[in-house]
Amino acid sequence: MENSGTGNSIFSELEASLETTRRRLEEIIRQPLDTPIAIGRKRLHTTLAGLLVHAAEHTQRHVGQAITTAKVIQAQRP
Repeated sequence: MENSGTGNSIFSELEASLETTRRRLEEIIRQPLDTPIAIGRKRLHTTLAGLLVHAAEHTQRHVGQAITTAKVIQAQRP
């Protein structure tokens, strides 16, 4: 990921990332939600449903960060 770019290049990168995520989720949700899985270096035990909830919560956090960053950048513009 680059540290700078035009608005178009940033949104293109975002769209590509979202498409990759969509394809991954299509594969994941074919499995039963109560499928046990181990995640992370510590191999913590959870279910597929638990992982999806965690991913949604984590995504909300990053979306909030992106919104805040955009507001700060816009406030600095003349």
